[in-house]
Amino acid sequence: MGIRENVKRYKPALIGIIYMIYFYIFVTITYKNNWLISLKDITLSNVGKIVIVDFFSMLIFALAIIIVYRNKLFELGIKKSKLSIILLAIYILAFILNRDYTVRGIYKAFFYLFIVALPEEVIHRGYIYNSLKKHNKISAIIISGALFGIMHSILPSIISESGLLILLKNMLNELGGGILSGVIFILYLEKSGSIFVPILIHALLDYNYSILGLVVAIAVLVYLFITDKRNKEESKETNKHLFKEKNLFEDNSQN
Repeated sequence: MGIRENVKRYKPALIGIIYMIYFYIFVTITYKNNWLISLKDITLSNVGKIVIVDFFSMLIFALAIIIVYRNKLFELGIKKSKLSIILLAIYILAFILNRDYTVRGIYKAFFYLFIVALPEEVIHRGYIYNSLKKHNKISAIIISGALFGIMHSILPSIISESGLLILLKNMLNELGGGILSGVIFILYLEKSGSIFVPILIHALLDYNYSILGLVVAIAVLVYLFITDKRNKEESKETNKHLFKEKNLFEDNSQN
């Protein structure tokens, strides 16, 4: 395989690395200029600033990918899903149960769904994983998960003003967790067929990491495995029936 073929094959991974570099540079600039605002410090006067910073740090790359794939969104896993509607209702319920209807509370719910879960899942599972698995599923899992994990080391390293060696160490420390959690979100994607399912599970766990979030995440995974097994059994029975009908038709034709 030539260099050009390798570049084309691993283009999604290269895009992921470019996004990672962009994120590091952008967040470093915003941190040094005191533009980073913690969720607990959001007020009506500064919410506009945090929306802009969050958009250009996290959401812009995911939107760019969606625009590029606008005529083939199914390749990103962007498909209708009844399960995702139920999960969205649960997410809204979690917001209601939190009883924080201040600007900070509203933005927190918005943040974990649209600024964190949506771009992370679209980029790492919808784009990188789905593109790479066409060539090799194992490498797709490892690469998408590794990039996912590394991304989580960047912001804490910048805030703690870590040097390059510490940053690299933090990146290595996140590899295992990134791959493992990536596998779990890939299961949600593969079993449901829709990127919206891992997006909403991801958002629910980040936003409301409590009994509710864990119970819903486990229940949905069990449900998807049971449904997938049932569908495979039904498909197997259907194929057997069609095979018998085909043989019967051939026997009658010969007679």
